[in-house]
Amino acid sequence: MTVRRSRHGFSRLTLRAAKHAVFAFCLVLFTAGFANGDVAAGRKAFDEGNFEKAMSEWQSAADKGDPEAEFGLGSLYEQGLGGLAQDYKRAGYWYSKAAEQGNTEAQYRQALVWAAGDISFPPDLIEAYKWAVLAGKSKGVWGTAGADLENQLDKVLSSSEREAGKDRAAKWTEALTKKDEPATTAAAPAPATEPSHTTVKTTGCPGWPFPTLPCTQQFPALGR
Repeated sequence: MTVRRSRHGFSRLTLRAAKHAVFAFCLVLFTAGFANGDVAAGRKAFDEGNFEKAMSEWQSAADKGDPEAEFGLGSLYEQGLGGLAQDYKRAGYWYSKAAEQGNTEAQYRQALVWAAGDISFPPDLIEAYKWAVLAGKSKGVWGTAGADLENQLDKVLSSSEREAGKDRAAKWTEALTKKDEPATTAAAPAPATEPSHTTVKTTGCPGWPFPTLPCTQQFPALGR
């Protein structure tokens, strides 16, 4: 086959391949721009109280694996906003996905969700302790909140329960590390399935897992 060259020495095939490469690169940037736009638009809608629009925008971005959008969906389900019934199980699903990507606030919210439970699952203070331990390993405001929650749970859990929580945290971290390894090194666990939506009637204080107590972002003192 005869390959014709341009006067600059490049073959037509080379030039054609270069054009395809540039087009593909631009397409990636274009698509990424829309994904980021979904997140920003969702955040803006949430701040403005337009929770239905926030839901729509974040769902699109969360489906692409954006951790901020995943956390946003968790918040909407936890608080029962955007026409959604309060659903801690589905909130926990999205929080866990965001937590896997290093979102400390999602880890902290998971601790609250598991400490509260709802009609679809009972409270589990060992699981709450696990998430508090994970959050407390990070710096920043949510790391501090996680450490404070861990200290409060220390007072109501037995030593064996605390060890069980720490063991769960260690296994979660280990599984996440293996998941990030090449497939030839370790097989990735099967992806979690989003739970079916359950209707949970909101009572008293939407978004706060202890409706009989005043709304606050700080975990209340626990008694047992």
